[in-house]
Amino acid sequence: MPDPTPRWDRASTAFFDRVDALFAQALDQPADQRSAFLQDAAPDPVIRDEVLELLGAVPDVHPALDGSAQTLIGTLSDELAAFPVGLEAMIGQRLGPYRLVRELGHGGMGTVFLAERDDEQFAQQVAVKIVRTGLLTPDVVQRFRQERQILARLQHEHIARLYDGGVTEQGVPYLVMEYVEGTPITQYADDQRLTTRQRLALFQKVCGAVQYAHQNLVVHRDLKPSNILVTPEGTVKLLDFGIAKLVEDDEALGLTAAVTRTGLRLMTPEYAAPEQIKGEAVTTMSDVYALGVLLYELLTGHRPYKLEARLQHEVARVILEEEPTHLSTIVGESLTVTEGGTTATRTPDAISAARGTTPDALRRQLRGDLDRVVLKALRKEADRRYATVSGFAEDLERYLGGLPVSAQPDRVGYRVRKFVQRNRIGVSLAAVLMLTVVGFVVALALQQAATVRERDRAQAEAKKATAVTDFVLGLFEAADPNNSKGADVTARELLTGGEARIENDLADQPAVQATMRHTIGDVYYHLGEYEAAVEQTQAAVEQRRALHGDVHASVSESLGNLGLMYWAQSKYDEAEVAHREALAINQAVHPALHIETAKVMHNLAINRTDQGALAEAESLYVEAIAMYRALSDENTEELASSLGALGLLYRRRGAYAEAEAHYRDGLAMNERLHGDDHPEVTTALYNLASVLTIQGRYEESEPLLRRVLDLDIKQLGPEHPYVAYSLNGLAQALYRQYKYDEALPYYQQAYELNLKVLGEAHAQTGAKAQDFGLILAELGEYDRALELYQAALRTYRAIHGEEHAYIASALEQIGYLHIQTERYAAAEPPLLDALAMRRKLIGEAHSDNGVTLRHLGDLYRAQGRTDEALAQYQEALGIFRNAFPDGHRRTASAAFLVGQLHHEGGDCTTAEPLYREAYTLRQQVLGEEDMQTVSAQNHLGKCLTDLARYDEAEPLLTASYASTRTLEGDEAEATQGAKAALERLYTAWGRPMPTDLGG
Repeated sequence: MPDPTPRWDRASTAFFDRVDALFAQALDQPADQRSAFLQDAAPDPVIRDEVLELLGAVPDVHPALDGSAQTLIGTLSDELAAFPVGLEAMIGQRLGPYRLVRELGHGGMGTVFLAERDDEQFAQQVAVKIVRTGLLTPDVVQRFRQERQILARLQHEHIARLYDGGVTEQGVPYLVMEYVEGTPITQYADDQRLTTRQRLALFQKVCGAVQYAHQNLVVHRDLKPSNILVTPEGTVKLLDFGIAKLVEDDEALGLTAAVTRTGLRLMTPEYAAPEQIKGEAVTTMSDVYALGVLLYELLTGHRPYKLEARLQHEVARVILEEEPTHLSTIVGESLTVTEGGTTATRTPDAISAARGTTPDALRRQLRGDLDRVVLKALRKEADRRYATVSGFAEDLERYLGGLPVSAQPDRVGYRVRKFVQRNRIGVSLAAVLMLTVVGFVVALALQQAATVRERDRAQAEAKKATAVTDFVLGLFEAADPNNSKGADVTARELLTGGEARIENDLADQPAVQATMRHTIGDVYYHLGEYEAAVEQTQAAVEQRRALHGDVHASVSESLGNLGLMYWAQSKYDEAEVAHREALAINQAVHPALHIETAKVMHNLAINRTDQGALAEAESLYVEAIAMYRALSDENTEELASSLGALGLLYRRRGAYAEAEAHYRDGLAMNERLHGDDHPEVTTALYNLASVLTIQGRYEESEPLLRRVLDLDIKQLGPEHPYVAYSLNGLAQALYRQYKYDEALPYYQQAYELNLKVLGEAHAQTGAKAQDFGLILAELGEYDRALELYQAALRTYRAIHGEEHAYIASALEQIGYLHIQTERYAAAEPPLLDALAMRRKLIGEAHSDNGVTLRHLGDLYRAQGRTDEALAQYQEALGIFRNAFPDGHRRTASAAFLVGQLHHEGGDCTTAEPLYREAYTLRQQVLGEEDMQTVSAQNHLGKCLTDLARYDEAEPLLTASYASTRTLEGDEAEATQGAKAALERLYTAWGRPMPTDLGG
C-alpha cells in the first residue's frame, strides 16, 4: 500500500517554507504543548524533526536581558501576558500611523503584514515586519535591530526601502518597509516567456542592487528567487535583509553565536555557498555564488545540484564535492519536482518554450561563454569565483555585447592537479613507473610516425597541386582565341566546359575532383545560377563523404555552401538541415573557437531569420560575432558581414536604431577592408539605406540607393538577383515620398527580373509582387494588384507553411485592398489574421502592428463602427510614437486620424493638439505644398473655429484655401470644402468674409 505521507524535497524552498511556518506556529504554543501540537500539525516525521531541531535552538524567554535589549522591549514578564498569542490577532490594529490590513507571510523570525497609512496625511501601502513573541531573546532583538540598521543605509532603486520602525505598546520591535507587489524573478521570467538575453538583462539589475549593498559593506547571505521580486511593470526589488551581515565582524555589533548558528536556519541550502555550509567566514563572494545559482536556475529552469530527498549530511556533501552540470547539458534533461505531495515534470520542450525558443536553440545559446561564466560563479573555492558582483555582471555585459568573456573553463591541468592532491602517493609511484617504461618507446614511435606522415602528406599535396594546376590551365585554354576562334567565351561557358573536364580528366583524382566540384558550385552561386550550384555542390558533398567519412572538415565546408544555395532558392528547411549538419561537424573537428564554426553559425542564422526564428538567429549571430572578435583583433570580412546581418534581424524586429548602428559599423568595416567600390560595400550601403527609408529619412536613403543600383549593375550585370533588390529599394524610397510615377517602373522591373531569374515559387519574387501590387493599387489598378497579392500569398504558404511574417504582410495588403474597393465584409478576416500572426511572431510593439491596426481602424470607420475605429487608431499611434523617431509620416497620419474622430465626436479640445501634431510633422516631412499637410492645416483651422479661437483659425484656413486652389484647382471638391470652412469661420466670428480671397 503506498505511503499516504507526502515526500518532501529537503533542499527545496517549499520544504523550508513549510518548516518555517510550523516553527512560527509552534513558537506561539506554550512550551510544554509544542510537541503535541507538532504531532497533529506535522504528520511528516522529516518536517516534524526539522521543526523540533529549530525549537531546541531557541532559549526560553526570561526577563534577565541586557540593558540595551531591556530598553527596547521592556520588562516582558508582565507585558507579554497581555500581548496576543497569535500575531494575526493584531489585524486591524494601528502601529504608529499604520493600520494592519492582512498577513503577507511569516517565518521563524517574524510575521509580515500589509498595512495602510491611517493618519489622513496621504495614501500609502507598506509592509510591516514584527518579531514573533516566542523569539524575544536579546540575540534576536539585536538581530532585528541590525536589520533596521542595514536597511536604513541602503537606498537603491532595486532594494525595498525602509520607511520607519518602532516598538508596539507591548515593547515588541517592528519595521515599516516598502510594500512590493511582485512575483519571484524565476516565475516572472517564465510567465513573461523572457528570452535568454532578456533574462540576463533582468539579472543584471539584481547584480546592481547586490553590488550596491556590498559597496555599503552589506552581504545579503540569502539570495534566492523568493527574495527577489519583479513587479508587473518589470521593476526588480531585492527583499529580506533579515540575515544579512555587515562586512565587519558580528562581534563588533554585539551579536552572539546563538544568532548566527546554522541551527536558526540563517541560509537556504539550495543557494548557500560551500563556505556557508562549512560554517566558515561569509564574504561578498558568498553572494556571488548565490547569484550564480540564481542565474543557473533563471537560464535553465534547473538548479545546479539534485538534492531531492537527501539528508543534511548528503546535501552538504553534494554542495561541497560534486560539480554542477553544464547549463547547455542540463537543459536537455527533464525536471521532476515533488512539493507538498504533488509531482510535476517539466520537459526540455516546456523549459525552452518558457524562454521563447527550442531545446536545440537554447542549448546553443548556453553553450560556451554562458557555461563558463555561470560555472565560474559557482566554483567551490571562493577565491576562484568572480572577485566582485560587478565583475560577474561585467562578463555578462561582454557576452551580451558579443565580446570575449574573462571566465575560462577548468582546464585539464587544473583537474589533474586536484586529482594529484587527493591521491599524492599513488600518483607518484605510478608516474615513476610509467615514465621509466613508456617514455623511450613513445618517443621513438612518435618520431617514426611523424616522419611517415610528413612524407605521405607531401607526396599527396604535390600530386593534388599538379592536378589542380592542369585543370585550371585547361579551363583557360578554352578562352584562347586560337581555340575559341575569336568568339568571346562567357564565364558560364567556361564552367560548363569545366564540368565536362571534371568527369573526364580527374576521374583518377577523386579528392581533386571533389574540390573542383565544390569550387565550380561556389562560382555558380555567386553568378546567381542556383540550380547548377546545387548540382555541383551536392556531388562534392557525396564524394567527400565517400573519401573522408561523415565527420570531416571538407564535408562540412561543402555542406555549408549547399545550405547557402538552398537558402538562396528559398528552400529553408533543406538549408537548415545542411547548416546544422555542417555546424555539428565543425564543432566536432575544430577547437571551440574556430572561424569555420563561426561562418556556419552566421549562415544558419541568416536562414533562421528568414524562417522567422528571430530569437535563435540573434543568439547565433551574437555567438559568431564573439568568436570572430576572439579570433582576431583586426577587422575581417566575416565580422563585417555578421554585423550587417544582425542589423537586418533588428530591422525585422522594428529595432531600427540598433539596426542602423550595426549597419553603419559593418559599412565602415567593409570600406576599411575593401575601399569604396566592392560588392560587400554595396550590400552594406543597401542595408543602411533600407533602414533609413523605413525611418522616413528619404533624403539620406534615396541617393544611397541610386548609388547601390549603379554599383550592382556594374559589378554583377543587369540580370543578377541583387539588382532586383536595388531596384525595389529605390522604388520604396520614391513611393514613400509619394513619387508614384517615378517609383512604378522600378517596382515593375524588380518584379519581372525576379520572375525571370528566380521563378514564381521564390520568396523574393513574392516580396516583389507585393510591392508592385501596392503601387498599382495606389494608381487604381485594383484587380491587377489583388492578383499579385494572392500570388505572393500562395508562394509564401508553399515555402513557409501557414504562419510567417511574410504571410501576415500579404494578408494585410489583401485586407486593405478590400477596404479600398469597399468590400468590407471580405476585409476584416485577413486583417485580423495578420494582426494576430504578427503579435505572436514579432511582439506587440512592432511598427508593422501599427500599420495593421490603422487599416482595421479605416475598415471600422467605413462601417460606422466609430468607437472601435478610434481604439485601433489610438493603439497604432502609441506604437508609432515608440517605434519611430520624431517626425515620421506614420505618426503624423495616425495622430491626424485620432484627431478627426475626436473632432467628429464633438471633442475639439482633445482633437486640437492631435491635429497640431499632424500638421507640424507633415510640414517637416512633406513640406507646406503637399495636400496632406494642407489637409491637416485645414482641419486644425476648423477645430480652432469650433473652439471659438478665431484669431488662430483665420490664417490657417486662409492659407489652406489658397494652397488647395493652387494644387487642386478652383473647381475641385477639396477647394470648395476649404472655401466653405472659411465662410463658416467668418459667419461664426460675425465678420464679413474678405473679398480679396478670390474664388
